[in-house]
Amino acid sequence: MSMKQFATLSSVVFFLAFANSLHAQQSSVFFDRQWIGPVSTSEMLNASASPLEYLGYDTTLYTRIVAAMTKRWNAAHVYDRHGVAFSVLMNGAPQITGAIGTDTGTIALDTTLLFEVGSVSKTFTAALIMKLQEEGKLSLTDSLHKWLRAYNNIDTNITILQLLNHSSGIYDYINDDPNKRALEAQYSGDPSKHWTPEDVLQYVGSPNFKPGARYRYCNTGYVLLAMIAEKAGGASLRDQLHANFIDPLHLTHTYVGGYDSIPETFAHDWQLIDTADYSDLYDIQKTAHLSGSFGDGEIVSTPGDLARWGAALYLAKVLTPASIIAMTSPLHTIAGAGLFGLGTQEAPYYTRKFFGHSGHMLGFVTEMFTNMADSVTVVAYLNADGNPFSKTPSLNDYLVDVLKEVYSIPSGVAVLLKNGDGSISVYPNPVKDHATFSFDLDHSGSIALRIYDVMGREVMANGGASLHSGHNTLSIELSSLRRGNYFYTLQTSSGAVSGKFEIGD
Repeated sequence: MSMKQFATLSSVVFFLAFANSLHAQQSSVFFDRQWIGPVSTSEMLNASASPLEYLGYDTTLYTRIVAAMTKRWNAAHVYDRHGVAFSVLMNGAPQITGAIGTDTGTIALDTTLLFEVGSVSKTFTAALIMKLQEEGKLSLTDSLHKWLRAYNNIDTNITILQLLNHSSGIYDYINDDPNKRALEAQYSGDPSKHWTPEDVLQYVGSPNFKPGARYRYCNTGYVLLAMIAEKAGGASLRDQLHANFIDPLHLTHTYVGGYDSIPETFAHDWQLIDTADYSDLYDIQKTAHLSGSFGDGEIVSTPGDLARWGAALYLAKVLTPASIIAMTSPLHTIAGAGLFGLGTQEAPYYTRKFFGHSGHMLGFVTEMFTNMADSVTVVAYLNADGNPFSKTPSLNDYLVDVLKEVYSIPSGVAVLLKNGDGSISVYPNPVKDHATFSFDLDHSGSIALRIYDVMGREVMANGGASLHSGHNTLSIELSSLRRGNYFYTLQTSSGAVSGKFEIGD
């Protein structure tokens, strides 16, 4: 490794202390959000209407998506103009896959280039566990001691279900370590080293809470799930993922990173180090951080392959409907779980529910979501990763561009009107003890304000305020919250707008 690469990696590891910069925290998924009434997963799986009846699909869809994303890309700061790739898969329609922006220099991003999907890998691990349960080889109620030896700081009475739904309380080897020792070792140590699961588990500290007490996102849990899958399935994680999913679905551009030989070319992956300085990490050996993300972030794919995986999984092509219902049922009974199921996040988009996962790996940001009722799967990824609270376009912004073209949004849904600067105003920003939200409504009615932390957990709400049409302000006391970055959602009965702000000193 050159001194320049080492200096870059050291800076990156330092930067990763910022929450949400890798695959450590994955639950903040905000489309144009509207909370909707209960719709059962079984109803979604049994939906009979053809999506072509109401999606308005036509041969101009690809052109319209590219135009919408290009418009947003052109409005970004020059230093933020890297690439974004997407894929849309709808039942009865040809798959649409494309890319805008650059891979490196003036070379355009190509949809055939590989990228690291980050925590979207958890959908593969969770699916394998559900498959093994279907085959009677394990039960979600099994405790760790049935399958694995004891490890320091890990309660052997934790169940497989608690690992899947992030209620184990186990110390997250990435997110809970303030010194980022595992990341330091993977990225600034020997990047060609092949990490074992035991290498990862040595970085597990004291547990956060007793098993089942509440929710806390945990990468370590998925390392343990992958280890259990190897024991129960009698084969390596790599071999089982290929045998059950990757090979039968002909995902010929999908690999188990750190374990597969990867002959294809990766996209250049850019990491924002400060406000206007991206570093190209393309030449850095990927073995350490991919093998070191065993079960929780190791998958490598293309947007087209990943969309086919999302569709096959959530439309019950590789698992039984009962398994999909279990995976996509939000765990509202677990404190703080919000919209998490088993290896799955729920992301509302107006009156529709999407299920899937988001992911971060160094230089890559990914989202993969499926609407089961409509048989619509969307995937997008950026080949640049940085501060998700900057004013530059986020991957979520681009994915919303895709969805707006896929769906015909009913008139009158977006009740909240944009201010002149194109966003809801929050002041002061950074805020201190309280924040004031300034916005316009096109008619009188009730409005709710919800505040979420970077883990996607609702931490505060101000519901039911009755406001008039025209300009309004709404204030909320925030003195009980810690310093840091937060999301907000302003919601009416027929629409919502989300944004972000910072609580400072």
